[in-house]
Amino acid sequence: MNRNPAVSAACKALPAAALALLIPAQSRAADSLPPPFVVAKVQLVYSVVSHYSYIADRVNFYNTQGNPSGNTNYVVPMLVCDPLVTLYNPSNATVSVPRVRIAIWDPPIGFKFKKNGEYLRPEFEAANGFLPMARFQIANENNAAARKSFTLSLTDPAQALSYGGPVQLIPGQSKTYGAFVEKSWTWGLETAAGYVPRSFYDWNTGYDFTNRDGRTANAYGVEATPDWDPRAGFQVDQLSTNFNRPAATLYDFENANGWSAGWVAIKLADTFTVEAKAMRAHAPSNLPDFNVGLLKGTTVEPTADIQHEYPMSLSGLPPQSVIQRQFEAGDLLQTPSDKTKGGKTPIAVVTMVAKAEALQQNRFYTNPALPSESLYELRFDPMSDFGQVEAMGSSDVLPEGFKVTGIERKGDQLFLDFMAAPDVFGLKVVGTDSLEAGFTDDLNNQTIATPGPPGTGLYKLIVDVTGKGPNYFVRIEGEADP
Repeated sequence: MNRNPAVSAACKALPAAALALLIPAQSRAADSLPPPFVVAKVQLVYSVVSHYSYIADRVNFYNTQGNPSGNTNYVVPMLVCDPLVTLYNPSNATVSVPRVRIAIWDPPIGFKFKKNGEYLRPEFEAANGFLPMARFQIANENNAAARKSFTLSLTDPAQALSYGGPVQLIPGQSKTYGAFVEKSWTWGLETAAGYVPRSFYDWNTGYDFTNRDGRTANAYGVEATPDWDPRAGFQVDQLSTNFNRPAATLYDFENANGWSAGWVAIKLADTFTVEAKAMRAHAPSNLPDFNVGLLKGTTVEPTADIQHEYPMSLSGLPPQSVIQRQFEAGDLLQTPSDKTKGGKTPIAVVTMVAKAEALQQNRFYTNPALPSESLYELRFDPMSDFGQVEAMGSSDVLPEGFKVTGIERKGDQLFLDFMAAPDVFGLKVVGTDSLEAGFTDDLNNQTIATPGPPGTGLYKLIVDVTGKGPNYFVRIEGEADP
């Protein structure tokens, strides 16, 4: 492929003496410093999964009264939510903090469900009859004021544990955090104590699993670590109702035995349908449609612990159509001993993503604070593969070529920030102390390249310029798809 001259840039390495200009005359107090990182992306991945009944009386009923008989001929579908947070270090220094605490309020998405083409709740029959996730917990099935929130306690793996260590990001690095899932986790382990689940089966509002970790009793939030594991996720099963469930959604043998519940049993080959759309999930008009908070980590109650808040409006979303997926219920099955995600299948994702320009200019902690809409975009996308979360980027990525956006020399290290279009690849770093002689020094072997948050096109290069002197030039070259 030909070298594309449109994606080349030259920049002069700053002399070490210039560092004096970058040191403030007076240091600020530690408590006035902004966080050393940026919340680059917050996502709520919604999936569906099915499990066998495990409560003894339910198992016995389908074993003895089912047609066909046998509990394993029936599965219970569940709605699942996996909250994800991507952090980004835009600075030219490694940052390390004991913990990062993030709160997410009022996920702006509603659902309807069908069994064999029949809506599972009377409300679903109405065109606007979508209900938010909070309504699928048993205590809230009829609670129009029900709200849902998530609080995550982000840490990196510690020496003795797979979580609990300081959050550490090198210059330019991003990490995506999801709820910590043990390697030994299975649905059988989750439900081994019967009506008292372990940490992810979120049927009981009293356990508050999405804000307080059920395993470690961490009152500051769910243990969350890098490298999201999608096997688990917070699951609710009250997709129908206990007291006015449509008779058409029950099998003849269930009707004949007076067997009805808000959870739903479906034969393996029968169909389960989910519909999803973006919507305001709560009534109070004084609250934003969706809200994310970066918390201080000093007070347990999230609303009293806010350091920075990012309220978002649905008005910025393009016109939305309903996402609809239909499955054979058995295809969604995750068996009790399965240590994989089994049939768990994503259907939609809500994404609050930082704009590339805001990241490049690091405008997140200005005083006074900028409106959230100038920093972030809100997206609602269909999803069919868990790997799609990385592609959910902002709309203002560089359309072509690339450009250098920042340069700083610190001793013998040259820090270069740049944005690259999606079609740019094969970057090469070269240098020279004489523009007339051309860029003859290959610096790739002495360059550390760190990509920024996925989908932004941001990169940070750290070039070792030891012995290169104060008047040395560096050029970044790249290739583009023909």
